Amino acid sequence: MALLKAPRLLREQPILFVPMAIFAVLQTPQLFLETLDPMVSLVGSLLVMVLFVFVTPVFYAGTIGMANDAAQR
Repeated sequence: MALLKAPRLLREQPILFVPMAIFAVLQTPQLFLETLDPMVSLVGSLLVMVLFVFVTPVFYAGTIGMANDAAQR
């Protein structure tokens, strides 16, 4: 039943795409760190990883909450 509701919800609430797009954009700097000095790349990758360890659960909880709110309307 959820697979039948999902396309309709995404058409009605396109804002649900925005958090995923932001999350994807925040991950791109890590790709460019690989072109720098290996030590800078290592430190930068570790900092980004630590940031995402704390940000990802909150981010997904907010996205799931937004989708749940859209589904109840």
